[in-house]
Amino acid sequence: MKHVAAIYAYPLMTSAIGDTMLVRASFALFVCARLSAADLPGIPVTGRIDTPLLVLDAGDSDLGTEGGASGDDWRVAHADLDWDHDWISASADLSLLTNKASAGTSGSSNQGFSSVNGAGRSDEFTASLAYRWSDDCRYGHAWGQIGPGIQIAGDLGGRTIQNDFHSVIGNPPNNLAYDHPGTRFAGLVHAGIGGRTGLAGPLAVDVRGLGELTTSGWSRWRAEVLLLASCPYGGAWCGARQDGAAGHALTAIADDVARHEGGFSLVIGLTWHYLDCELSLETSHDVTNGGQDGYFSLAYAP
Repeated sequence: MKHVAAIYAYPLMTSAIGDTMLVRASFALFVCARLSAADLPGIPVTGRIDTPLLVLDAGDSDLGTEGGASGDDWRVAHADLDWDHDWISASADLSLLTNKASAGTSGSSNQGFSSVNGAGRSDEFTASLAYRWSDDCRYGHAWGQIGPGIQIAGDLGGRTIQNDFHSVIGNPPNNLAYDHPGTRFAGLVHAGIGGRTGLAGPLAVDVRGLGELTTSGWSRWRAEVLLLASCPYGGAWCGARQDGAAGHALTAIADDVARHEGGFSLVIGLTWHYLDCELSLETSHDVTNGGQDGYFSLAYAP
């Protein structure tokens, strides 16, 4: 199995030096593995075609199919670091979550979405390990995994990160208050299973299911089916996914975001590579609740 190492520049730097501000402005520059998967935040998973050695990727709600129509709301931005080595892998994700529709703020991607909580924000950090097995057989490639993890929610500096970036691109600050200004913790356990089988020529089908359960009683799951097509210069994929959640997350805003992201989504992505570099984009749209997400990626694959 080919391994890919990725290096990524993301606007978490907070220096006031001009050059660093330019780095922060390059918010859409992401690096991840060839056709790597964007799955449950903070849960490691195998790639679509190659499983990377190291991945640092990120996404933004405005990279969805509606572009800026997301209103810069819900899962506003997220960054994820993944490491994989044979039978063990790890992942860590930081997500910035907001709900400003209840505050009467215009521009949300789904004005009809009904929130059960007031407006506010929360940051969410999720990290986990996965113990994985895989098998190649006459029908394709199959894998399964299970592992522990931890989740932390509250004020983790996300408002500062978002407003620093807004100052660079000329957007007004977002001063939504944290719905829980302290921090809350929960342990979690997750499991997943999936597989890939070839069809005709360059076509293949990838199927996977993932789920997690926290000690606070919150659970989330995802099932996905994608059609993959590859060629010497890259590839593309499209398909559908179903997301669901039950119970209550660590913060009320995380509950609202999970409900907004739940339901049936359409997914499309593509990748292009030249020599040792690859450029990819994936975007998704939730046709049930109007949620959207997407990410760019730039990979180094020697």
